[in-house]
Amino acid sequence: MKKPVTISLYFLAFLIFGSLLGLLVGMNFSSSLSMVAGKGVFFSKGLVIYTLFDGIPVVLLLVGIVLSVYKVRHGADPVGSAIVYSSLCAVTWIVLMPLSFEARKFAYEEKSREDDQELELSGGYFRESDGKLYYFLQDAQDQKADVLVLNDVNSKMEFGKEMILDVSSASSFAADAKPFKDPLIKDTMADRPEVVTNVFVAIRNQAASAWNCGIWSWLFFCGFGFAICACYGLVHSSSWRLVNILLIFSYSTFVMWFNNFYYSSSFSGARKFLGELMLGENYCRGMFFVDNCVELPLFIFNLIIGAVALIVGILLSKRER
Repeated sequence: MKKPVTISLYFLAFLIFGSLLGLLVGMNFSSSLSMVAGKGVFFSKGLVIYTLFDGIPVVLLLVGIVLSVYKVRHGADPVGSAIVYSSLCAVTWIVLMPLSFEARKFAYEEKSREDDQELELSGGYFRESDGKLYYFLQDAQDQKADVLVLNDVNSKMEFGKEMILDVSSASSFAADAKPFKDPLIKDTMADRPEVVTNVFVAIRNQAASAWNCGIWSWLFFCGFGFAICACYGLVHSSSWRLVNILLIFSYSTFVMWFNNFYYSSSFSGARKFLGELMLGENYCRGMFFVDNCVELPLFIFNLIIGAVALIVGILLSKRER
C-alpha cells in the first residue's frame, strides 16, 4: 500500500510545484506583452491570479505523463498503483480540469475590472514596423509619438522626415507588434519555443471550449484525457527503463500532436470527410454531436489509440516476465 500512497503524494507535489513553475513562466511572458523598452514592469493582483489559473490546465494535462514516468522507476505493487493512478486521472479530468476552467474564467473577470496601466512607448529608441525604421524623439503621449522616419522600403524620399505616429492599440504599428506592445520586446522574444508552447496552449483552449459547450461536449473531450492517461500501460513494456520512458514520451507526443493537428487547416478536408462519413452528408444523422460541439472522429481515435496503448503495454510486459 506504500507505493499507491506515494503516487498520491507525488501527484499533489507535482500539482503544487508545477502550478508555481507555470506561474513564474506565465508571469514572465505576460509581463513581456506590456513591457516597454527603458521602463519598468508592473504587476497587478488580478494578473497574478489569472496567470496562475491560466497555467493549471497545462499542469493537469501533464499529470498522467509525469506519474507514468515515476512508475517506471518504482515498480512495486502494480495492481494497487494502477487503481490509484486510474482514480487520480479520473479526478483530474472529471473534477479538477473543469474547476480550473471555472476559476480561470472568474480570475479573468476580476483582472478585467482592474485598470490596466498603459505604458507609453519610450523615446530615444529605434523601432522598426511595416518596413519602416523610426527613431522616437521622446516618450509617446496620448498614444501619439513624435518620430523621425529613417528608412522606408516603399519611399526613399521619406528619410529624415519628422512625423506624428499613431501607436494606439488600433494602429497598424500596434498590429505589427502584436501580441507585444513594443516591437523591441517582440524582437528579443523571437527565440522562444513557440512550437511547443503553441501545442499546449491550443489543447488547453480546445479543452476550455469543450467545457464551455456543455457537459456532453466535455465528457466526449475526456476521450483525449483517456488517451493521454493510457500512456501508463507502457510503463513496463521493456526491462530497460529508458526504453519505457522513451515510449511514454513518444506516445504522449503523438497523441497531443494529432489532437492539435486535427483542428488545423491542413486537416480540414479530412475532418469534413470523416465527419460526413460517420454522421451523414451535412451531418444529418448526428445533430446531437453538432449541437454539443463533439468531434466524433477524434473521440473514436482517442479511444482506439488509448486502448491500443494499454493492450500493447500489457502484452509486452507479460512477455518481459
